[in-house]
Amino acid sequence: YTAYSLSNWYTERSLSNWYTSRSLSNWYTVHSLSNWYTLRSLSNWYTVWSLSNWYTSRSLSNWYTVHSLSNWYTLRLLSNWYTAQSLSNWYTVWSLSNWYTARSLSNWYTVRSLSNWYTARSLSNWYTVHSLSNWYTVRSLSNWYTARSLSNWYTVRSLSNWYTARSLSNWYTVHSLSNLYTVRSLSNWYTARSLSNWYTVHSLSNWYTVRSLSNWYTARSLSNWYTVHSLSNWYTVRSLSNWYTARSLSNWYTARSLSNWYTARSLSNWYTVRSLSNWYTAWSLSNWYTARSLSNWYTARSLSNWYTARSLSNWYTARSLSNWYTARSLSNWCTSRSLSNWYTARSLSNWYTVHSLSNWYTVRSLSNWYTARSLSNWYTVHSLSNWYTVRSLSNWYTARSLSNWYTARSLSNWYTARSLSNWYTVRSLSNWYTAWSLSNWYTVRSLSNWYTARSLSNWYTARSLSNWYTARSLSNWYTARSLSNWYTSRSLSNWYTAQSLSNWYTACSLSNWYTARSLRLGSD
Repeated sequence: YTAYSLSNWYTERSLSNWYTSRSLSNWYTVHSLSNWYTLRSLSNWYTVWSLSNWYTSRSLSNWYTVHSLSNWYTLRLLSNWYTAQSLSNWYTVWSLSNWYTARSLSNWYTVRSLSNWYTARSLSNWYTVHSLSNWYTVRSLSNWYTARSLSNWYTVRSLSNWYTARSLSNWYTVHSLSNLYTVRSLSNWYTARSLSNWYTVHSLSNWYTVRSLSNWYTARSLSNWYTVHSLSNWYTVRSLSNWYTARSLSNWYTARSLSNWYTARSLSNWYTVRSLSNWYTAWSLSNWYTARSLSNWYTARSLSNWYTARSLSNWYTARSLSNWYTARSLSNWCTSRSLSNWYTARSLSNWYTVHSLSNWYTVRSLSNWYTARSLSNWYTVHSLSNWYTVRSLSNWYTARSLSNWYTARSLSNWYTARSLSNWYTVRSLSNWYTAWSLSNWYTVRSLSNWYTARSLSNWYTARSLSNWYTARSLSNWYTARSLSNWYTSRSLSNWYTAQSLSNWYTACSLSNWYTARSLRLGSD
């Protein structure tokens, strides 16, 4: 790239194009190999010309006109009015294929295209949008918000952190054409109904019962233990010291909220996320970042702004210098840069970009786009196949994919998540946490992440039809047994040991060192 400045001429050339801009008598010209672009500022006239079209905008008496070869667009600014052919508060923009009309009369605003027309009305805090197929109405009055389409109607009321459709004597109902879901809070009764099943939760003497047409689900709270029984499986939730654990037949998952630490574990992996000052790390301790799978160890250490990660097959090194972060493996280079809140990581096969600007975060791979946005408590993740949206508004959290939508609500320590097929509810009351779905119960647990049926002398047992799982907590020993394997973990002087029938796994955390040994892998 070459830049030349002489008599208000500026020239930049790349291998394929050259660009010239000139500032002389308010003329600015940019030339590329394919097009000419000219911008002139003279008497409030601005002109841009390309090979195929020319566009002119004029600022004279608040008139702005843009002309192309095929279309003309006129915009007038007068007392905050924008119009082409302004007559009785009508505003029209015409193109060859579509015409769009906006009218402002008594707080009505209408936009029409060839296929659809949309109307928004602002009258007494009512806002309505109409398309050919659906009606959508949103009303903001005393914290009421209502949206209606032809097939469904949804109403949300925000009043003292309450959200409801048809709020009458503590009834809360969400109605769609296919399903009815009702939650009633009266004398500690909570009921949810769908077309096929009834679900009832009854709180009496720390017992919680959920019944569907086919199954009974019971949850009991005793000494912060929560047990759910279905016909086929037992699932237990325990809340102690901000630990929440869920286990299914194949996996168990643990989430811990302590000093902004969040941990999730499956049978094969440990995942730890820490949120501190908008930083998210895996196993963050003294600038160490560790992610472990059964086959690989990944460790990053911060020493003089150097970060190194090693797996069984590769070495990864990252260096932080002047907001540049570079990681190299045997086959790939990965670079991330922190400049104006842009973070980019590149491997040979994929591009990963994280952009933090106005709370937008985007990660892109070759196949998927993932975007997270934090604006007014909205968070959205988009992949090629699904949209996932999480919204935090007055203790509401909602996640939606193409097929399912999940909602979490925090109201009087109640947390509910819904998908199209299942309901998941978690209640936190005096350290009580309960979760259920239509077919299964999943645990959110506290200590050592086990589902428990009974708590006696630090013994915790979870039973399914096929397996028995027993966990014992005594002197920092934790033991789990299934029909086929024994698993033991011990936490003593930063040593952690897990044994299965075939392998031993030992992890030592001492002075920020982590060691894992597998008899099968035969390596330390």
